[in-house]
Amino acid sequence: MSSYEILRSIILDNTLEVKKVCEVGVYNVRYSNMLPFARQNENECKVMLVEPQPNLAWKLRQYAQTNGLESVKVYEVAAGDTKGISTFRIPQIGGASDSSGHLPLGGKDLFSIRHGKNLNYKEIKVPTVTFDVIDTAGDIDILSIDTEGAEWFTIKHMKSRPSLIMIEMLTEADDNLPRWVNPYYQEILEWMKQNKYSLVHRAPSDFYFQRDDTISEFKRNEVKKIPAV
Repeated sequence: MSSYEILRSIILDNTLEVKKVCEVGVYNVRYSNMLPFARQNENECKVMLVEPQPNLAWKLRQYAQTNGLESVKVYEVAAGDTKGISTFRIPQIGGASDSSGHLPLGGKDLFSIRHGKNLNYKEIKVPTVTFDVIDTAGDIDILSIDTEGAEWFTIKHMKSRPSLIMIEMLTEADDNLPRWVNPYYQEILEWMKQNKYSLVHRAPSDFYFQRDDTISEFKRNEVKKIPAV
């Protein structure tokens, strides 16, 4: 199942109301978890897409315009820990120019451990804001975050308390990549605990957290155990 299909399944199983969704770290149109909400015109669902890479943000805006998706708004910024300009590092894998990149991670930059210490990067300057500048109304229902280790910065500055949050958290070791753990794993889990969220689904690298008061009674026994790291 795709990430969108997993989200839809959880939404339907718990009859969650979805009027506004947000995706931080979209990458591109093909892999977006939130664009399908706009494509299906789900009762005028608003879709917020946060993507700092200019070429990718441009493609998202063009796609929305070409397909008449008026509910889509693209934010060409990075969601970070401070407001300003940041050096955004884009790995040059096989010459690909659309590779996902990452922000400086405050001394917890483990990106090279995941992708190889000898990885070459292209560096660009991107505007950085704290997420409360984007999440001004505090009314996001579904949130997807995949920012290569910087997910905590979004959570930390969020006003909303979405019903459902999907975050890249943990990748098991395999033949190609070493084990990767989100550098802010413990901070995210502590926030989830304090704000009364439970792990309701786990994909290979993504955790799906649901706010406890939105979990249907017949689904409460499906809450997952948090993996130790």
